[in-house]
Amino acid sequence: MRLALVCVGSLAACSFRPGSLAFDSLADAPFADASLDGVSGWSTPSLVALPTTVANSDDDPSLTSDLLELYVNRVEAGDPEVYVSIRASADAAWPAPVPVALVSAVGFGETTPEVSYDGLALIIASNRTGTIGGNDLWLSTRNTRAEAWSDPQRIADLSSTDNEAAGNLSPDGLAVVFSSYRKGLGTPDLYYAERASKAGPWNVTELVALNTAGHEGSPCLSADKLTIYFDTDREGSGDLFMSHRASVADAFPAPTKVPDVNTADAENDPWISLDERRIVFWSNRGGEGHLWEATR
Repeated sequence: MRLALVCVGSLAACSFRPGSLAFDSLADAPFADASLDGVSGWSTPSLVALPTTVANSDDDPSLTSDLLELYVNRVEAGDPEVYVSIRASADAAWPAPVPVALVSAVGFGETTPEVSYDGLALIIASNRTGTIGGNDLWLSTRNTRAEAWSDPQRIADLSSTDNEAAGNLSPDGLAVVFSSYRKGLGTPDLYYAERASKAGPWNVTELVALNTAGHEGSPCLSADKLTIYFDTDREGSGDLFMSHRASVADAFPAPTKVPDVNTADAENDPWISLDERRIVFWSNRGGEGHLWEATR
């Protein structure tokens, strides 16, 4: 488990497609007209204020594209569970998170919740009944944001007899990145999977150029599928790295550090906004773990 959290600025609202798992095409997504040309580095990170009574209890954040729903992994007593904080507007304060019904199973652990930008799909890692490894990836869906989440179903194509985590879905629902211990080396590596249709099987490949003998985890795929953000301990306690490719036909090249956000302390669990102008993550800078965000 790693951590990251939410943003407090305004972002263009999505055009949601009730009944779908994601945007039907990139043209439906609000980032389509956005450009990072001429955009410089990230701002100085600021603390994300999420009410909690337990220090260091929140991590693994993800958000809907309108910044109204924030999902985190929270440990209050015993097993980690999926919590959500919902606010009325993108500039409002975050209320105290509450457990997500059905998604959080009593007596089991749920981690790395990754909500889709449209808020209609949620992938979690869980050791609930039916799991074949330590943690498998499970999918919960809903037809509209007003509905409750469905009982999660295990994603067999993405799961193994080892631990999987952090299944981050693309807006069209045809690509996903995740971490897995399936190589049996005791540390997680990054994987990419594609499918031809939302009902089709997943084809999984290892992101060899991004992996080391150490920890690579919490991947977040940009909406255009060209950039992956992730955390790694390859240079110490934990930093945020990224890899950018020129087209979806290319392989991801060797990664570089995300500028401006890393410190000598640990940074983990990056989440990137739909337009790639906001990053949310966890850091223990200052001696205690909290959620932070930066913009560009």
